[in-house]
Amino acid sequence: MDILVIGDANHQYNLSFCKWIKKSANCSVSIIDFKSSKIQKGDYDSFYPLGGNPKLLNVKWFGSIYRAFLVKRIIKKNKLGNEVVLLQSAIPWTAIISRFLKNHSHNFTIALWGSDFYRYKKRRILEKLISNANNIIIGSPQMITDFDNEFGKLNLKVNLCYFGNEPMENLKTLKDKNITKKESCDALGLDNNYIKVIIGHNGSIHNKHLEVIESITQSNPEQNYHVILPMTYGANKEYINEVFNKCKVSLKKFTILTDFMSEQEVAHLRNISDIMINVQTTDAFSGSMREVMFCGGVMINGAWLPYDFLTKRGVYFETVDNTEGVGNKIDQIILDFDVFSEKARKNREKIYELSSWSKTIKAWSKVLISK
Repeated sequence: MDILVIGDANHQYNLSFCKWIKKSANCSVSIIDFKSSKIQKGDYDSFYPLGGNPKLLNVKWFGSIYRAFLVKRIIKKNKLGNEVVLLQSAIPWTAIISRFLKNHSHNFTIALWGSDFYRYKKRRILEKLISNANNIIIGSPQMITDFDNEFGKLNLKVNLCYFGNEPMENLKTLKDKNITKKESCDALGLDNNYIKVIIGHNGSIHNKHLEVIESITQSNPEQNYHVILPMTYGANKEYINEVFNKCKVSLKKFTILTDFMSEQEVAHLRNISDIMINVQTTDAFSGSMREVMFCGGVMINGAWLPYDFLTKRGVYFETVDNTEGVGNKIDQIILDFDVFSEKARKNREKIYELSSWSKTIKAWSKVLISK
């Protein structure tokens, strides 16, 4: 069985998916990488960079047509995709060749990521793309419900497949070794004498860093905790500077992380995360959130985010109705921290079942290979 992936070859989900699907099934995996020209070692059997003229790729509407042409040319030239084509992320320009991809494979499957669905402005283009798929993979029950409300007639194609989380295995090893928070703080060069409050998981403005900092300032000017802002990707320098200036005048103790972090460093960061704030505009079960919950951190999620399915599974987290309520919620948790932490520690096994590739890959294999 041959699987052709179209997506970002650098993305952790694609790198991890490739490794685990090959463990789960007797198949080869090739990838057409539309984002980077660097050849990935990973576990890909074959790697095809998009190529083409970089200047043309950045020309508004023409760039989309050009990208679609390049992918089509790669498939024809290398005789790819006769069995399974997996589109990892519903990229708008792929709608142009969606009929071609369907006709050129026995199973054209689209993994619809949360950001695709909730932030996809051109809904008619999205509908055209997914209507040509044989199968649609969605990573959370709430997102399936939202999909059904908008594209009900296409719901028969939908399959629930949780995205595995590769760092979860590193975290499991770290926890099995009983690495303490002090040891993790030492590894990161941080002071262990403060409760660590994490705002967001990357540098995107959707994490609402500025609004959260303002809420903290309003509720507790004498903060007795350490605020950490992971902004290692997804932000431009101007936004990072804006957040830094806001922190400087508003927070007693803070750290902004901007340098690339190794897998081990990320594992230590999750291990020290006592409280994490997740009040993004949209989200569909982010990996960072899962990792913090696995480590026993107390999550504060926006009540508007689609996490009812976690509540039904007995997963514990706190919610706020708006960003203004974040500061008060942090103070409430810290006031009775041992009680909240004890409830959060019970999440570990439940989150592992939903997040480990060793558990989740079976559903992916069923959709891609068994159907």
